[in-house]
Amino acid sequence: VTAVRQQVVDEASPAADWRRVAEHSRLWIDRVQDTIGGTVRLPRQAERDAATAVLAEVGVAVLVGESGTGKSAIAKALAQANAGPVVWASAQRLTEWTLTEWRAHLGLHHSVSDLVAAEHQDRPLLVLDGLDRLYESSAFEHVAEWLRTVGSTNPGSPWRVLASCIPEAWDRVQDPLAQQRVAFPPTSRLDVGTPDRDELKSVWAEYPELNVLQSRDHLSIVLRPKVLDLLARNRAALGDAALFGESDAARLFWAHEVAPQSGGIARAHAARSLATVLADRLSPSLREATLFRSLPNVGPDALDDLTRDHVLARIGGVVSFAHDLYADWVRAHALRDEFEDGALGSFLSNRSRSPVWRRALRLLGIDLLEQHADPAAWRSAVAAIDQAPDIEDADRPVLVDALLESLAFSVKRGIGLLHDDVWPLLATDDGRLLRRLLRRIRVAATQPDPVLSRIVARSSADPSLARAVANASRVPAWPYWYGIISFLHRYRDEVPLSAFGDAATAVDFWLRKTETDFPFRAEAARVAVALGERLLRGKQERDRVFMDDAPDQPVYRAVLAAAYEEPEAVTQIVLEGIGRREHRFGPPPPTDEEREGRRQAARSFPPYSGRSGPVIGPFSHGPTVRSDGGLQKVVWSVDALRPLCQALPAVASELLLASLLSHARRVSNWNGLSGEYGLELVGGWHPTFYTHGPFLSFL
Repeated sequence: VTAVRQQVVDEASPAADWRRVAEHSRLWIDRVQDTIGGTVRLPRQAERDAATAVLAEVGVAVLVGESGTGKSAIAKALAQANAGPVVWASAQRLTEWTLTEWRAHLGLHHSVSDLVAAEHQDRPLLVLDGLDRLYESSAFEHVAEWLRTVGSTNPGSPWRVLASCIPEAWDRVQDPLAQQRVAFPPTSRLDVGTPDRDELKSVWAEYPELNVLQSRDHLSIVLRPKVLDLLARNRAALGDAALFGESDAARLFWAHEVAPQSGGIARAHAARSLATVLADRLSPSLREATLFRSLPNVGPDALDDLTRDHVLARIGGVVSFAHDLYADWVRAHALRDEFEDGALGSFLSNRSRSPVWRRALRLLGIDLLEQHADPAAWRSAVAAIDQAPDIEDADRPVLVDALLESLAFSVKRGIGLLHDDVWPLLATDDGRLLRRLLRRIRVAATQPDPVLSRIVARSSADPSLARAVANASRVPAWPYWYGIISFLHRYRDEVPLSAFGDAATAVDFWLRKTETDFPFRAEAARVAVALGERLLRGKQERDRVFMDDAPDQPVYRAVLAAAYEEPEAVTQIVLEGIGRREHRFGPPPPTDEEREGRRQAARSFPPYSGRSGPVIGPFSHGPTVRSDGGLQKVVWSVDALRPLCQALPAVASELLLASLLSHARRVSNWNGLSGEYGLELVGGWHPTFYTHGPFLSFL
């Protein structure tokens, strides 16, 4: 009796509860696949060391990286090496369970908060895996409940928190947590990319068939551990790995992992049905009972087969895909089936606002571009969305954007993948789709400036400030820009006027955010010069220094940014625009009808006598004709002149001085000091001190 009583007491002790939590966590940790081809395990030592340092300093570390880069595998390694207890909270559990439900499902005798408060062992660790797969507000409430319980914001708490998320969902995840009055510290973010060259040597040695991928650095999707694992397991069916892209990975996965010849139809139906239901529910997992009730045509044998082949994962009566990348690939295959059946628009009509389906649509666009010799299929998909009567007008542009993004993300064939046949579609309707494409890549194909983000993180503990800086100061994700820059370069003389501003902003971003020896700067500079020449010609031919329909300021910024690569052309454009060089273009001679119209207009107005003062100018360093108003505003801004100051300081000095001086003109008696001394009136410089404008760039 005493022994039984003692056993009951032991089973109800906190130590016994911690064993139950550890067993539950171990199930989820073991589920994470951390090998390539079942044999090679990448140490990811640099990422592990960085995470360990952040955890020691801040107490919270968030691994932020694209799907398949090995975030969960890194978290698994850190959890297994942890000296204290580990709680692994997957996206599935965070979606479903409150802390009270954790206690009930695990059969704990103590509440989770009591267990956490009583845990004083060295370095207990909470892992929040897959925050990007959370969508419901209740899921974020569960995350906030965990963070408050372990005291993530309390410097005295022994607990440390390790989380993972994909970059595009990072802001979406932080906002609802901020509403719950919890936040991840700005210094907690750790960006995770593909493994470095040294770590991948073990992969090339074990699987020589993949050696050719060493020279495909710009194909970051192929070098992700999850994709390398897929290739290693199916290397016999790989074919020419040198021409391998994400669409090939998705098709290989479908043909050999989801729907092989044996039992393929039932497996394919089960995988597609589950992927569709999970996306429609915005859930990472589904209870098996709910699955069979919602999808009665899905057989348990197919689920068993998919689980055995590690396509699906089933733990505690809950089924999900073994990796979120697998689910995206299956959904992209489903969309391709709908597209080939002519039902893409109707299928997406009630799914247009789902971020999960938009991600799958981008993958469909990548497939249509990479798997076809010409972009006719891709253009048909754009038309199917753009003209679908079932999709609401407000939702249609968002879906079209996903297909436009695929132009930048389709990098299978390397530089210049964008087909020439795509240009007519992008340029039509005053460049409507071209403008949307160029605006989207500044969001989808960029990332926060790591240098500035670190500076802000160290100097301020305000998470909202860190997010604002991350959104405002970004750098290009360079593999996705090569095709866009080369594409603009080929059609630089055909960019519609309405797209000047977006095209100029794109090349200006590239020129100002890359080093002078970076690839494709020369092409970007030639685009800027071509836009500047066309803008200048249009203004001079219309005899206008201000044009409401011309986005002159973005174009002139881009021209100034091209000074290093195109010094002579840039010098000619800016000095001609500011009035220091003779105009090369001019308005055509007026017709007889235009002359008569001007005479009639002159007769209808009384003589203007406002300018009765003396003639001021011309000045030796000033313009000989009126300066281009758009160029003046750009020159007077804080940072636009910086590239010109570095490449051509004498030209920058001449340009700035000329922009501040007036051309020869008669002034009126009420012109004030600016008119009396021949100075241009600069708005916003108050007080008129050197801290305003570009003057500090000359130091």
